Amino acid sequence: RQTGKSSLLVRGLHAARQAGAKVIMLDLQRVDSDFLQDPDKFLLYLANFIFRRLRLDPQEVERGWKGPLGPQDKLTYLMEDSVLAAIDEPIVLGIDEADRLLDTPFYSDFFSLIRSWHNSAAFDELWARLNICMVISTEPYLLIADANQSPFNVGLKIYLDDFDEQQVEGLNRRHGSPVSAADFPEFMELLGGHPYLTRKALYTMVTEKKSWPEFAAVAASDKGPFSDHLRRQLWLLHDQSDLQAELRQVVRNHRCQNEEARFRLLRAGLVRASGDVCRGRCGLYEQYFGDRLG
Repeated sequence: RQTGKSSLLVRGLHAARQAGAKVIMLDLQRVDSDFLQDPDKFLLYLANFIFRRLRLDPQEVERGWKGPLGPQDKLTYLMEDSVLAAIDEPIVLGIDEADRLLDTPFYSDFFSLIRSWHNSAAFDELWARLNICMVISTEPYLLIADANQSPFNVGLKIYLDDFDEQQVEGLNRRHGSPVSAADFPEFMELLGGHPYLTRKALYTMVTEKKSWPEFAAVAASDKGPFSDHLRRQLWLLHDQSDLQAELRQVVRNHRCQNEEARFRLLRAGLVRASGDVCRGRCGLYEQYFGDRLG
């Protein structure tokens, strides 16, 4: 999380719209939980959402949803007969926070449906007009076990990593270089190129006119600029005593013997690992968790 995935999706959809495509943006965090109880409700919601965003007649959805077919077939035929056949331009469906569906009983079936739409493009030019972009924070294989039904092992995959030194230097210059060359190594050591923390730090230093020593002195405190972010990370561990214990060992000894815990901490974005060495993702995390976990 907080590596700029949603921002990249928005920029990509804007570029697609500028190129003449019809764009639909669905943020699953904004979908009421009532629609996530069963597949019929969710797919009906998705059908109505697509039709309204494309300014198509929503009564087509009402008519198409009648009959004995299952909800996946109903949505597929609506897409084929009433959406793709009616619109000549390419259509781009962007789905942000797609792994919110992991909490539903039908997430595997939904991702299989997306894969079937992708496969249809190989032999039907109508389906070739549909492009789907999904943003996830979860490892793809945790979202759907069957690789042959997964939409995450086809198409283009973009992984967003932490910024390297050159990227942070460029971002620093864009902010008017609030971090001097002499302080830059300490800046990188504390934040490790974490996109959100780096951007937040530079913005705060500029807007509040803080020097780097002033900023660094309060960075890991409960009243510092990252307090909300750090408390959220700690809250994620509040009932995970096993992970707390392993993270404590990471901070103290730079080791994590429990492979399952190591994997979970990596996926949570709290640590980074190289070989047998496992460290906090950045110096800020090591300071904060070192104090809070004892």
